Amino acid sequence: MLGLEGYYEPASIDEALDILRRGNGKPFAGGTDVFINLRRRTVTYKGLVNIKRLPGIADWSTKPGEGLHIGAATPFRDLESSPSVTQRYSALAESIRVIGSVQLRNMATIGGNLCNASPAADSAPALIVSKATVTFTGNGEGTRSCLVEQFFSGHGRSILDPDELLLSLEIPEPESDSGDCFQRFTPRGALDIAVVSAASRVTLDRSSGRVQEAVIALGAVAPTPVRAGKAEDALVGHEPTPDLMAQAAKIAREECNPISDIRGSASYRQALIEVLVRRTLEQAEERARTQMEHYSLKINGNVYETDAEPFESLLDVLREKLRLTGSKKGCDEGECGACTALLDGKPVLSCILLVSDVRDREVLTIEGLPQGGEPHPIQVEMTERGGIQCGYCTPGIIMSAYALLQENPRPSEDEIRFAIAGNICRCTGYSKIVEALQAAAGTPIR
Repeated sequence: MLGLEGYYEPASIDEALDILRRGNGKPFAGGTDVFINLRRRTVTYKGLVNIKRLPGIADWSTKPGEGLHIGAATPFRDLESSPSVTQRYSALAESIRVIGSVQLRNMATIGGNLCNASPAADSAPALIVSKATVTFTGNGEGTRSCLVEQFFSGHGRSILDPDELLLSLEIPEPESDSGDCFQRFTPRGALDIAVVSAASRVTLDRSSGRVQEAVIALGAVAPTPVRAGKAEDALVGHEPTPDLMAQAAKIAREECNPISDIRGSASYRQALIEVLVRRTLEQAEERARTQMEHYSLKINGNVYETDAEPFESLLDVLREKLRLTGSKKGCDEGECGACTALLDGKPVLSCILLVSDVRDREVLTIEGLPQGGEPHPIQVEMTERGGIQCGYCTPGIIMSAYALLQENPRPSEDEIRFAIAGNICRCTGYSKIVEALQAAAGTPIR
């Protein structure tokens, strides 16, 4: 159907390179672009070389102080789902999050996004401002490396020869007093190609507060992703005021000569460049001034490592950084109780509790109640006795009830109602909820 003569699954890099040297195939990992191009007959390949099983090609790792290593066949979703990536590499995480859909990001790889060499590749500007390097091999010369910004040679072309293979990317540990940001504009909110994308990194001099280094990268405005060097120079050595960043954004606009196409005119793209560069510079500068701290949090019997601002709420850290989304964000003002968690066994409102206040303390969330894979009796009774409707308030109610039963295993109906008075259920009355909690406690139901 695809007009291919062969399909290969090499078990080693040497075997893969031997296939490529013979001109027998196109390497692929996720295949999200390769298969579409084949079906549309916009390209022809003699065969396909599946590199997913090559040793280490899909491995990635990151440690504070050591930077980020990413195998070329690493799916985007693996990186997107890791708090250690999303917290320390903001621009990269922001660029990954807008690529295609969740289904596609479970397949598409970071190496494929670069080798496809689209001018609108979302990961490219973020990787450029992160000072990422790529390592590739082949051509009988061992391995060689270059900066991502040097990897592209034209529209849809990279510096890779047909018998070379991209192996990995390396991103250095972010400098202290630095921050970065990625944004793009698309007509749709998702599943669209950028009309313009921009990423900025700002590093501040700690003593003077002036810009020590600035890196600005743009996508979809030239045949390849590009740096805005003159705009960067305009920032260095100066205090990063809003006026200065607006001036740099205007300079970036004038540095580019985008084309008009079906997604936008050249003048529209230039206007977007100015807007996106200003916004990403402002966000990057704000992040550079924010001093993140490292926390080891004891949650549900496990230790979670995370970076956070000391004034972030425990709820935001749980949901956005640790992906523990059982605790719900309702009012975000400590009124509704949907965010209830236990701190050293006592129910608290995690939306107004600073993460800095839970250091060296025990946190229990709804995710920690099941034991041995079985739901807690409170969860069972709430389900079986109709104590759940929309379910949004349910985790908070269960945590308040659990704390009560730890103190008083046989509470009266009045004591149950008193314990959950801080948990608002907007769907209906509380009769079924109270009955479920009485059943869980083994107390008579009136």
